[in-house]
Amino acid sequence: MRAVIERKHGDFDLEDYLDRPRAQIEYHVRGGGSAPLIYALGNRGAELLSARDGYGKRDIDWAHKSRESGREFILHTLAVADVCVALALACRQHGAVELQTADQLLESLPPETRSAIKPWSWRVPVQHSGAFAEVGVLPDYVFALKVPDRRRAFFVECDRGTMPVERAGLGQTSMLRKFLCYEATHAQAVHTQRFGWKAFRTLIVTANSERSAHMRGLIERTPVLRGSPLFLFAEHSMLSPATILGKSWIDAAGAPYALI
Repeated sequence: MRAVIERKHGDFDLEDYLDRPRAQIEYHVRGGGSAPLIYALGNRGAELLSARDGYGKRDIDWAHKSRESGREFILHTLAVADVCVALALACRQHGAVELQTADQLLESLPPETRSAIKPWSWRVPVQHSGAFAEVGVLPDYVFALKVPDRRRAFFVECDRGTMPVERAGLGQTSMLRKFLCYEATHAQAVHTQRFGWKAFRTLIVTANSERSAHMRGLIERTPVLRGSPLFLFAEHSMLSPATILGKSWIDAAGAPYALI
């Protein structure tokens, strides 16, 4: 990137092109040092990519966006990116599996979904413990794996352990509310109406094994979720290009599952 900028613009200030969100900086770390720093896109960097590669330049103040990005947002974004990279490398190494990203899948969706402002976000009515609510969901990542004879679609939720697993009601976010939303989506065939899919699975990437066990136990003791095949769990630290397509995943009952 630096070489491209030098050729195109001569003398420059790199900070005009890249930004370093301050929320990630750790001034006092036990044992000294800090984690590697993440750089974000700056306003002039966005302009350069638009001019060089034809990317659409949206009306976004990238410098402001970096300043407003909190530490938890950055860590969650990196966790999602880890999954995306592992999938891309795994499919490349496998050779017979094609990874279809959300942008690629968008082209095959029904026209009304393609034209929606947020095509991968939807709302669905759910019920739990006598309560009723219409709740929305926006997956962290959407992809499909295509092999010669079939295609499997997946939603991804990266859980870093900050969201409550369950709450007393449906008015606030929780992992339970997400589970109920995905289950209602399947039961009401919203995925077929909105995306044209016959089936899907939801991948839950958890912070640790204890968190995974807690969520799987919740599913098994919730009547409307018990026995659901929709949810597959894996720990973030256990996923890599070598493992992510294989039996690194387990369903709510603890049985192993491979993505292909």
